[in-house]
Amino acid sequence: MTAPNRRLLLALAVLALASRVAWVLWVHPPQDFDFKDMHVYLEYARRLVEHGLAPDRGMAFQAWGTHTLLALPLALFGAHGPLAAALLWAAMGAAAVPMTYLLACRVASRPAVAASVGVAALLWYPNLASCGLFLSETPFLCALVATTWRLVALLQDGRGALGCGVLAALCFALRPEVAVFFLFAALLWWRLRARSPARWRHVLVVAAPVALTLVFSSWHFHRHTGRWGGVAESARANLTPARCHHPWVQTFERAEQLSRGPGLKSGRVYGVVSFFEMLARGDAGPFALRPAFGTTPTALEIAGPDGPMPLRVSPGGVSLQYVGHRADPRLHAAIQRACIARTGWLEQLRYSAVNLGGLWFWNSHWPDNTRGGEAFRPWSDRFIAVFQWLVWVPSLLGGLWALKGARRNPGLALCALPLAAMMLVAAIWFGAVRLRTPYDPLALLLAAEAYARVFTRRGA
Repeated sequence: MTAPNRRLLLALAVLALASRVAWVLWVHPPQDFDFKDMHVYLEYARRLVEHGLAPDRGMAFQAWGTHTLLALPLALFGAHGPLAAALLWAAMGAAAVPMTYLLACRVASRPAVAASVGVAALLWYPNLASCGLFLSETPFLCALVATTWRLVALLQDGRGALGCGVLAALCFALRPEVAVFFLFAALLWWRLRARSPARWRHVLVVAAPVALTLVFSSWHFHRHTGRWGGVAESARANLTPARCHHPWVQTFERAEQLSRGPGLKSGRVYGVVSFFEMLARGDAGPFALRPAFGTTPTALEIAGPDGPMPLRVSPGGVSLQYVGHRADPRLHAAIQRACIARTGWLEQLRYSAVNLGGLWFWNSHWPDNTRGGEAFRPWSDRFIAVFQWLVWVPSLLGGLWALKGARRNPGLALCALPLAAMMLVAAIWFGAVRLRTPYDPLALLLAAEAYARVFTRRGA
C-alpha cells in the first residue's frame, strides 16, 4: 500500500470531470440517443416519476436501480431532467477515475503501477463513451469501483463497513448478478480472516444493507408481477437466447399472429445483439453460433407447461417466436428444456464457452455499431483491439497470480474476484463487450501488475 500522490489525484479528478462533462454536453449528449435500451430506461424512469410504484409488470423486467437513479433528476428538474441526468452520468463516470487510482494505491506493488492505472482509467474510451448513454454501465462502473475500493480498505484496515455496505447495496440494485462477487469476497475473507482486522461484526454490517436491498427487490418484483421469488424477469427470459443461441425472442398475443410467419419487427422483440452479429457474419469453427433449432424456417411444437406449445423459428434462425408474455417464466423454462434436450449437455458446454468469449470477441461496443454511432465506431473498435492485445491475457494472468498470492496481498486478490464473477455469469447467460466495460478498470489494474511482475523478473 502506497500513499496517493495528491497532485496526481487532483489532476485525475479534474480532467476526468472536465472530459466527461464535455462529452455529455457537446460530443455525445445521452438525451439524443433515445432508442432501444436507452429509451426503455428513460420510459421506466418517467413512469416511476408519474405513477410511483403502481403495479406495472413491465417495471419488473429489469433491475430497478438504474431507472430509479435516472428518475431522480427527472423528478427534481422536470423538463430539464435529461440534462441534469446527463450531468449526473458524467459525474459518476468521472468519479470512477480517481477511485480507481486510490484503489490501485492500496494494492499495487509500486507507485508507478498505481499511477499508470489511474492515467489509463482517465483515457479509457469505453468508459468515457458509456457516459453518453442512459444505460446501467456508468452507474455500475462507479458503484463497482467504489465498492471494491472500500472492501479492500475494510479487508486491510477493518474500517468503513457501513459505507461499504451501502455501496454494495447500490451495486446490487443496479446489477443483481454482482451478488456472485460478494459471495466470492466473503469466501476470501473466510480464508484470510485470521490475517485481517475485519471481523464478523464488520461482515454483518456490510451484509445488512445488501440484505435489505434484496428484500426490497423481492417485494418490488412481487408488487409488479404478483409473484414471489425473483428480482427481475429478465434473468429467466435472457436464459432463452443463452441456452438456445437464437439471437432474438419474439412474443405475440394471439396464435393467428404467429401462424402468419411474422417478420422481425412484429410482436415484442428482445435478444442479444452480439449473437445477432455472429449469426449475421456466418462465423464458422468451434466457437460459431449454432442455434438449437437450426436456421431453416420451421413451425414446431414443444412440451409446454399446459400441453403442446407452438414455436416458430424465423428465417435464418434469427428468432424464436411464441404466443405469450415475453417474460412468462413457465414458457421460457419449457423452451430452454427443449433447447437443452435438442443440443445435449456437451453442446451446452460449448454454448457456455461461446457466451464467455463474447466478453472479449465476436461483437462490437453496442450501440456505437448502430444508428447515430457511426462517428464513434472507429474509436470503439480500436479500444476493443487494445483490450484484446494488451489487456485481456495479462489481466487473466494478473488475476491468477493475485489469487495465488492472496495471503501476501489480499487486496489485490479481492480485485480479481469481480472479474471471476463476471466470467461465471457470462458463461451461464451471455457476455458482451458492453457488459464487460464497467469491469475494465479492474482488468487494467491486474494487467498492470502482471506487466510489472514480468518486467521485474526479467530484470532480475
